[in-house]
Amino acid sequence: MHSIVLAIVLSLSALVGCMPTDYGEKPQKTALDMRQFQSKLLPTGDVQLVMKHLLSVLQDDHYVVKNVAPDLGFVMAIKEKDIENGRDRTWAHLASGNEARWPKCEVIEAMINARLVGQKVRVRVSMQLKVLDNKGTALKVGPVLDETLYNDFFERLEKELS
Repeated sequence: MHSIVLAIVLSLSALVGCMPTDYGEKPQKTALDMRQFQSKLLPTGDVQLVMKHLLSVLQDDHYVVKNVAPDLGFVMAIKEKDIENGRDRTWAHLASGNEARWPKCEVIEAMINARLVGQKVRVRVSMQLKVLDNKGTALKVGPVLDETLYNDFFERLEKELS
């Protein structure tokens, strides 16, 4: 009997030890890689004009502008989205009762810097994603690595400037 239990424990240990640990996550991008898709050089030399259009693009995309420092070319904005799923909530309540926790809100913080480089304006956008549970505790925090999100933002900004 002991040998069967020991064999099962060893088999499970070997199986768990061979499992991949990345859980399907993409490899982290380097700071240089991220700067490439987070930055755009715009064909205008007017930082104030770019700042005005940045605010328009953010508001059109449902961001709430929290901080603007025009002399520094800095904008900070937040977009919140309710991601609560009734199924997750129900299962969490069944499993944990009043102590249940489930994903509730997704928050994207955008930090934008616009500065004059020669006769052009360089805009850099960096975004951070937070997923909060129903009690407001962060479940996940990290940079937004989706290049298409940045490309779409810059396309809308360029369209606004033209």
